[in-house]
Amino acid sequence: MVALHNITTAEHGTLISYTRAFPDVSFMTFLEAMPIAPRIYWESSQVDLEFAGGGAAVELYADGDERFETIRAKLRDLFADIVTDSTAPENVIPRVFGGFAFRDDFVPSEVWMAFPSAYFVLPRYQITRTHSASGFQTWLTINRQLLAFEHAESALDSLEWEFESALRRVMMYSGQQDERQTATVESLDHPLSQDQWRGMIENATTRMRTGEFDKVVLARTADMRLSAPANLLAALERMGARYPHTYRFLIEPSAGRAFFGASPELLAHVHDRTLETAALAGSRRRASDDQQDAALAQDLLTNSKDRYEHALVVDFMRTRLTPFVKTLNIPAQPVIMKLPNIQHLYTPVHATLHDDGDLLTLIHALHPTPAMGGMPQQVGVEVVKQLEPGTRGWFAAPIGWIDARGDGMFAVAIRSAVSSGKRVRLYAGAGIVADSDADKEWDEIELKFRPMFDALGVDSYART
Repeated sequence: MVALHNITTAEHGTLISYTRAFPDVSFMTFLEAMPIAPRIYWESSQVDLEFAGGGAAVELYADGDERFETIRAKLRDLFADIVTDSTAPENVIPRVFGGFAFRDDFVPSEVWMAFPSAYFVLPRYQITRTHSASGFQTWLTINRQLLAFEHAESALDSLEWEFESALRRVMMYSGQQDERQTATVESLDHPLSQDQWRGMIENATTRMRTGEFDKVVLARTADMRLSAPANLLAALERMGARYPHTYRFLIEPSAGRAFFGASPELLAHVHDRTLETAALAGSRRRASDDQQDAALAQDLLTNSKDRYEHALVVDFMRTRLTPFVKTLNIPAQPVIMKLPNIQHLYTPVHATLHDDGDLLTLIHALHPTPAMGGMPQQVGVEVVKQLEPGTRGWFAAPIGWIDARGDGMFAVAIRSAVSSGKRVRLYAGAGIVADSDADKEWDEIELKFRPMFDALGVDSYART
């Protein structure tokens, strides 16, 4: 057995973790072979670490005003005592995966019944793929907590046996075809009519012109009913093929109840005290003709409404980040981020954290940015509550992972959907400022629905 690291006296609740190299199977094969809820998935061509996981070694919950602080304290306790047996590189370590609801007073209901205000899971089985100049490597980590009567060494012996059992199961499954029938769409409904949308926008822009607030982000939903539960793993594969530069995620706290998507927006990535984030606001469609596509991008770069909307986000991030960082680098001008169906104004942000800075404190300070809520921040959140029918749940909120060192990555959960059995609810939003045009914003949201319709194989123009 490989030497143990961080050994402490085995006490009830001590975390043990066993990691070995694993065959380079697809994440979908792994999740199909180990169909244990909860399940998680995180992948992007933007980063050199990708994850999938099943089962729960530990689940963490929180709600109310102190939910960020509660999760941070629970993580500190969870990772305080770790016994590890690993042959993997130092970046392959235990991680928790999860996220937060958009509002701290969120109460789970209907399609969001399985999602509390804050939820994180340390997977029982965590598969990690690392990218380097020498190629890909895949590792399986098995986590669990020691029982009161156990010793670390004997418990790790049991995880060695469990690893071999998981390996045999995945290898037996590898190459088999998924025999589940593809679900068909029985109904697709947009609950908010275009006339109702125009009324919402008129309400918001009238109040902005009186100086009540500067910006609000308003969202629409699309409700689908399928002939069978959605094949989420197939949806994630489609998103990866078509939108590789997004952050693809799945959080499934209980079987059949999942939140998934392909977000282009990074909220925060912290590694060794270095922070990476970005401002993303303002958009145009893509065009198949290169000249027309370039003209749309140039219009986006020079349009006063879009530049104002983007500047609100940049200024907000500068103000919110300054107390937590030693250095802060924000370019003076945005650039264009191009995705297959849409293009955005984009400003990358880099910083060095103070020694006592931590990821969840930053996430709490940034959420929601003006790109997701409004400006001023709390006024925007209240306007969203007043004007939007229904609840956002976890839409437009932080979703991501944190490791045992406190490093981690969170995206903003947009281009996303929540599923509950045969029901799927899609979300997309648009930034509204005083001179916004309701019909243009409606069309922009139609573009933003496209990734999830593509993933689920749906004709976005179908109606009930």
